[in-house]
Amino acid sequence: MAESQPGGPFYERRWFHGTAAVVALVGAVVAVVGPLRGAISDLFSSSPPRIETEVVFDGGAAMNAKYRSSGETKLDFARRDLARYVVPFTNEGLALRVFGGTCGQKGSLVVGFGAGHGDDVTKAVDRLRQGQGSSDLFTAVGAAVDDFTCVPSDTVKRVIVYVGAIDNCASTTNPALDNAREIRDFMKGKGIRASFKFFDVGLSHHDRAELHSFESALPSVQVVGPPSGASGPQGAG
Repeated sequence: MAESQPGGPFYERRWFHGTAAVVALVGAVVAVVGPLRGAISDLFSSSPPRIETEVVFDGGAAMNAKYRSSGETKLDFARRDLARYVVPFTNEGLALRVFGGTCGQKGSLVVGFGAGHGDDVTKAVDRLRQGQGSSDLFTAVGAAVDDFTCVPSDTVKRVIVYVGAIDNCASTTNPALDNAREIRDFMKGKGIRASFKFFDVGLSHHDRAELHSFESALPSVQVVGPPSGASGPQGAG
């Protein structure tokens, strides 16, 4: 019996065309899913932000005083200003420490480090309806530096301080300089490098001059007027 003749080249047969279509479809799906999986992974990544900023906010009684000729209190002005300032903080980490009470109190870390915390910071500050007690600024700033011991060593670290008054809680003749040196030594011992920016919310001439002592004892320190929400994270030092 004669053998049946082939039905033409294999690439012209129906089964090959069906297989090729499936292979093409799988390739297209892989091409789309691969980048999409990467984007989703990046979106839900648990790795810490590369930059972490801690806001140290004065919640002492001195913040109840009027802010210059604005007709609002220092607290109202600083709260409103901070709300504008944190808007650009989306991918960068942001934390908040509020201080005010009695001497020796370091305040409370009310918002921990992490990205997307701008709303949490502004809501926490909005709950401060009136300043209370003394403003132990130097203890609060030291506590903020200590907070950075929990973040990776290669993280860029920034401290932003809203301060309306300096209470000389220390017994030394130059508490600002002495505390700045203590903070410097602590940072050196822990291997922490951080930049500092102090926003003057209506400080007296004496308090502002004392605050400048930080500039002589610590690297990367600025004492400036309130930011008016203009500089955002990039202006943090």
